[in-house]
Amino acid sequence: MHSKVFYIIFDIQLNTKVMYKIIQAKFSSKCAKSGKRIKKGDTIIYNIYNKSVYIPGNEPKDYTYQDDGKMVQAQENAYFDNFCRENNI
Repeated sequence: MHSKVFYIIFDIQLNTKVMYKIIQAKFSSKCAKSGKRIKKGDTIIYNIYNKSVYIPGNEPKDYTYQDDGKMVQAQENAYFDNFCRENNI
């Protein structure tokens, strides 16, 4: 009996996933922490699991962001590839 309860509690704790994305707001909303208004096009931090949004600077305590430069490099590579393809280079 006790082992089943332990596994259920353990499984619930493992399934509380948190993943954030930095995106542009597609529509108006409110910050989940501060309650401030978010306008369409504003930069926001989006939790994909509970679908809450935050204004940068009001992110939750568990939020961490590490810029490793891969996203910027990927965008630059895609831009260059597209430029070469359009100009037959």
